[in-house]
Amino acid sequence: KKGAGQKVAKRPPRAGTFQYFLRGQHSGAEEQDFKVERVRKQRLAPYDKMLKAFNYGGALDAALVTCNPEVVASVLHELALRDSMGIALAGRDEEALLPLLRFVSRHLTN
Repeated sequence: KKGAGQKVAKRPPRAGTFQYFLRGQHSGAEEQDFKVERVRKQRLAPYDKMLKAFNYGGALDAALVTCNPEVVASVLHELALRDSMGIALAGRDEEALLPLLRFVSRHLTN
């Protein structure tokens, strides 16, 4: 029996109930608690996505659009490592080869 001035102890929620699922979500972190920071996953560049999908021609085009010589050189190197340079250049006419030829003529040194 409860007395006039006694407090009733609250029972913990039963397992499997919605209240059981929500337990502890409204309490904040205390000062001595260790906070783990989330590390955001770095997004892949468009040329990396295309390389991952084996779209070699698109990857080369996307790298040439960046106008960054390091990026274009790394994509060309990756295409050479994968023996897919022929696949990347296949089916291109003169207009499609022009950006690559401009890059090579501009950045090729003896």
